[in-house]
Amino acid sequence: MTVVSAEQVRALVVSRLENSILAAGRELDDLPDDLDLLTEGIIDSVDIVELISTVEQTFGIVIDFSELDPEQLTVLGSFCRYIADRSQTPTDNKHPDQP
Repeated sequence: MTVVSAEQVRALVVSRLENSILAAGRELDDLPDDLDLLTEGIIDSVDIVELISTVEQTFGIVIDFSELDPEQLTVLGSFCRYIADRSQTPTDNKHPDQP
């Protein structure tokens, strides 16, 4: 399991969604924490699943979203902070592909 910061998660999310962010008329370096990626048209439901999978594989954790309000799942800052917090919790959240 890798301990990550919210900034590292944010960098991955922005990198992964760069084209969609730009297509939505947003600047990559000026994204507010309260940006809802879904309502802004940056991601759809399939993209959410792919983003979660990418985050899990990149950082070697399994994400349990039962503790996160579903409405906050697509909010940039909330998502990044939640992933960072989960990576620092010593539980069984290690991704099965990680030694």
